[in-house]
Amino acid sequence: MLKVFIILSFCLVFGVHAQISNVKEGFGPGKQDWGYIKVRRSSQMFWWLFYVNSQNKSDNLNVYEKPLLIWLQGGPGDSATGFGNFVEIGPLNVDLKPRIHSWVNEYNVLFIDNPIGTGFSDEESEQDVKLSDKQITVDLIQFMKNFLEIKPKFLNTPVYVLGESYGGKMAANFVWGWWEYQQNTSNKINLKGIALCSPWISPVDSLRALPPYLYNLGLLDNMEYKEIKNLTKYTINAINENDWLTAYNLWNTTIRRSIIIINHRNMYNILKISAPLVKARDYTTSSIPLCTNETVDWATKLERLMNTKVKRTLNLNNFNRTWKIITWSVYKKLKNDIMKPTTLTVNRILEETNLKVFVLSGQLDFIVPTTGTLRWVENLKWNSIKHWKNATKISISVDNVVEGYVKEYDKFKFFWISRAGHMLPEDNPKAMIAVLKDLTS
Repeated sequence: MLKVFIILSFCLVFGVHAQISNVKEGFGPGKQDWGYIKVRRSSQMFWWLFYVNSQNKSDNLNVYEKPLLIWLQGGPGDSATGFGNFVEIGPLNVDLKPRIHSWVNEYNVLFIDNPIGTGFSDEESEQDVKLSDKQITVDLIQFMKNFLEIKPKFLNTPVYVLGESYGGKMAANFVWGWWEYQQNTSNKINLKGIALCSPWISPVDSLRALPPYLYNLGLLDNMEYKEIKNLTKYTINAINENDWLTAYNLWNTTIRRSIIIINHRNMYNILKISAPLVKARDYTTSSIPLCTNETVDWATKLERLMNTKVKRTLNLNNFNRTWKIITWSVYKKLKNDIMKPTTLTVNRILEETNLKVFVLSGQLDFIVPTTGTLRWVENLKWNSIKHWKNATKISISVDNVVEGYVKEYDKFKFFWISRAGHMLPEDNPKAMIAVLKDLTS
């Protein structure tokens, strides 16, 4: 039975884990904390911290000795405290059942609703909030400064930043921005590494990979392949001309047309079933429908959960907007930045820092195909990229099952994750746990 306790924002709980400051009994198992941090004059980001909840009941360690994983969701405009937490890596799933492979079992996990306006993050006026990739980085740096003021015990904790999809782009910019900031301050965190999961780093390379990816999977015929390839060509031309808004509009058209042609296969995992856009011939003889709209089902459950039980338990009744999985107003404000690459930033992190850099890709990812991600990685100007190219790719085995492959040199690793699409922790949690152990070792 899930035990839920409603605790006011400034309560202190004493007893177990007494070394944790401002510990709260939150939503679900384990010790938690949450709140708002102001990053601009009238805007604040919502955060939800889950302290490590070791499954070893005899484990009496200091939680600050365990790594802190900062999770940034994609979209842009997807909520980390909802989607990342309940769909991917938190202690409970959308049905409020314990997640066996929750990251909270081994690590402290900090979810941030970012950018401003996403999830439970709030702004005084939606129209007044300006957003860009650069501004997102500035806001995250300000968030981190203020977070460390209220959680100073994390200053010596090993910190790793992980971002998924557009969150990978934001993570790269944030880590580089924070690294630069730390060169001129004594208030340093123990930043150790970054993991880019299905990252939206080089849109042009993801686009180039799309038509052959769908064609080689047997989802396009020759005429359809030529149509999608032509659409991607127009988009790439706009990118090459730095016409970012046109590139975004053409990319949006390309993706929508691709989804229609393959009859609404799930663009985040090509093997998952979604409801068809057009009438499909049903060859089944049973009463079970050929296609089910499972995506809508869990999305509806999550939005209901966040707007009722979670909001009440975390005492967020003053949040006067409806929580959404994705905030489209945030997405629309970033139209001019969505198609811009972030490869130079990744290159800088590799060249000028001592941080571990992991890039992960799922073989079933339609939006960010592995071949496109591999292309921009191989074209990096990092001075050791040739050594990485010449390294041997080896398999990742978990419980005697091959869950993927890895190629590494020095501090850089590229992972091919098997049986996984865009949401790697959801699709192949065992592989992700193995990657996390490697990242934090």
